[in-house]
Amino acid sequence: MIASDERVRVVDPEVPDVVIADHPRTFDRDCTLLRDAGCDILFAPDEAALYPEPQTYKVHPATDLGDILEGHFRPGFFVGVSTVVMKLFSCVFAGMPAGVAAFGKKDYQQVMVVRRMVQQFALPIDILAGETQRASDGLALSSRNAYLSDAERLEAAQLSQALQALGAAAKTSAASAPKLSGKDAELEAKKKKADEEEAAKKKAEEEKAAKAKAENCERAKTGLATLQLGVRMSAVNAQGEREVFDDAKRASETKRAQEVIDASCK
Repeated sequence: MIASDERVRVVDPEVPDVVIADHPRTFDRDCTLLRDAGCDILFAPDEAALYPEPQTYKVHPATDLGDILEGHFRPGFFVGVSTVVMKLFSCVFAGMPAGVAAFGKKDYQQVMVVRRMVQQFALPIDILAGETQRASDGLALSSRNAYLSDAERLEAAQLSQALQALGAAAKTSAASAPKLSGKDAELEAKKKKADEEEAAKKKAEEEKAAKAKAENCERAKTGLATLQLGVRMSAVNAQGEREVFDDAKRASETKRAQEVIDASCK
């Protein structure tokens, strides 16, 4: 059995920490679990091994699969996923006639993206999807669960239970799908509140940015007008000395003020 360590962080300036850089690093525990499960070889490349140079060539999944669901909220996320998985496949299966790679259904969209990629590139690799492992309260097992407080852990389990109840009812009959219980309604209210807070935060940030842009515009206009009037001006240079503007300096500052106006006063 060969296991690959997916805790590799993708370095992509366009898509920060696109894969799982936020996962707790539990390498020693992972090794123990893999050994107990019968793993013979662990392939665990570090970041430098997978990315010896900037990754300018990338795998872009089809938009109908990569830009929906999680991909909608994290643009470019599955570009990073596809690229790093392709590199892992190249490292692990190079020179082999065929191979098998296992992924968990917990990240079901990821499974579908990888399967489509393997199909598109005609890779001789079978993608196996393992069932999601859950705790006794129904919450999917994840190393990131360690980040949850006791209250958040309880809420996460309630959400999981509500989703499973709705899914089970939908399989039986769409007409018998249960209405939101008090607990489910509470979760819905919390989600609505979180969405409203996020919208308010975004609006405040946009208003702050607009105000700063307007202020930059006015300062630039005032500076440009002063320069154009020929008023004697000076500024403190890098040596801490006050320097009177000569013609070249005035021309340079005039150009810079005009650039700020062009950028900020639209």
